Amino acid sequence: MDKKSVLLLSMGHLACDSASGAIPALLTFCVAHLGYTYEMAAGLTFAGCILSTVAQPLFGLLSDRLTKSWLIPAGILISGISLGLTGLFSSYWMIFLLIMISGIGGSIFHPEAARLVNQVSGPGKGTALSLFSVGGNAGFAIGPLIMATSLYFFGEAGTLVTALLSFLAAAALLPYLRKMKLHAASLDKGLASLGKNDWNLFFRLTFCIFSRSLAFTFANTFIPLFFLRILHTDALTASHLLTFLFSIGVVTTLIGGLLADRLGYVRMVQISAFILLPSMLALAYVSHLWAAVILLVPIGFSIFAPFSSIVVLGQQYLRRSIGFASGVTFGIAFSFGGILAPFMGRFADIHGIFPLFFFMALINLLGLLFSLTLREKRSVSQT
Repeated sequence: MDKKSVLLLSMGHLACDSASGAIPALLTFCVAHLGYTYEMAAGLTFAGCILSTVAQPLFGLLSDRLTKSWLIPAGILISGISLGLTGLFSSYWMIFLLIMISGIGGSIFHPEAARLVNQVSGPGKGTALSLFSVGGNAGFAIGPLIMATSLYFFGEAGTLVTALLSFLAAAALLPYLRKMKLHAASLDKGLASLGKNDWNLFFRLTFCIFSRSLAFTFANTFIPLFFLRILHTDALTASHLLTFLFSIGVVTTLIGGLLADRLGYVRMVQISAFILLPSMLALAYVSHLWAAVILLVPIGFSIFAPFSSIVVLGQQYLRRSIGFASGVTFGIAFSFGGILAPFMGRFADIHGIFPLFFFMALINLLGLLFSLTLREKRSVSQT
């Protein structure tokens, strides 16, 4: 495994996803200070996801046919600068458009970066992709903290901090990409032509991704609002608790990748699904802040620990279409749930957040059942 390349790509992943991670803190600010409803807040989550869900597989197909490493810093720039500009506008629909463009930036970054990680990872793909994913989860962890702190000190103009950080990250990564690409080609020469695509198993995996995506969106969008409205914390505390959840994600993503290389990728997906169902239901019934904070630990583990396993399984199932597989696993994993977010937000405005926990329990149960139909496929690099 080319550890230097994996770590550099992981840092790029951190920069790209810190913009996406900052959105919930921006939503919490809008709900607390601008009077946004749950539906309006969830609508902005939808904005960041609707085009991204479609675009990531398309950019994945492009990555399979025509590798362009400059897409990696371009994605970071588009994601961060677009979100950074939101504080300069008061129009809801202008903010909606900018967040939508920011989501496109993530769509550009993920397939090409994940394909490159696959090429430089060698046989330890679970560990390599977990390290890459740790960067993304770290971005989701520090994104709310950066956004909430910037908004606190600078007001709406504080969103520009996100744009500045993305520019610095893209500029730092750019000089290394050509050497990284040449090294990847030498390590991965000839492997893309081996094996065949197994669309049946990939279809089953996709349902597991749907379930995880909805759980991720619920945690990302509605758990901070649960702390704000039900447990009566302030907006800054709710954003910091989201940072805590994604900090758990950073650790458990790495642990999940290491365990998956030992226990198997399918088993890691199944174990996580078993943990998520009771943990999410238990959170619905707590009334004390610290009890809710403790429950964020198993929820964070069950959402983030299987992520690298899902990506590896997708790439194993579609050996001839690794870019497309990465686009789907990364795109749907974070974006599909956002498409349903406005409907969930509308439901919460009418009935409250509490019934959403039972909807999530049903979705998690379906994800668990589909995970039981998966099986391992021997990696090409191991054959």
